[in-house]
Amino acid sequence: MKIRALKLSSDIDHVLDRVLEVNDSNQINNLVMFNLIGNINSRITNLKDLTKLNKLYLNDNEILKIVNICNFILLKELDLQSNQIQNTENLNNVDNLELLNILYNQISKLKDLFESTNLKKLDLVINCIEKIGGCKNFIKIE
Repeated sequence: MKIRALKLSSDIDHVLDRVLEVNDSNQINNLVMFNLIGNINSRITNLKDLTKLNKLYLNDNEILKIVNICNFILLKELDLQSNQIQNTENLNNVDNLELLNILYNQISKLKDLFESTNLKKLDLVINCIEKIGGCKNFIKIE
């Protein structure tokens, strides 16, 4: 039996590294939902093999930069609320993304985000946004 949803939240130090070490048998490669809320991770790496994800919850961590998201071609929901993210780079190749929550971060410029044409919901509240680029591709935003 393969795991399809996994919730690992509430201050488990280095929880992601431990889970991925156990992944030798590819038990979590079929995950469609991964919840890592509140684990005090400053960087999220080693997720590249989880290509079937469609929901990823990384809020309430200490993430500084968005990395390795482009492998998630099926990703529809991404929650990065309450982190330390300063820019939106590396989000431009997530074509199926419909919901993006990046409120309570330190974003000042929106870069590369506006290439996503399927985005329906975007939450940017409580950031330090100084500059917003073109929004012409946001035809589905609600």
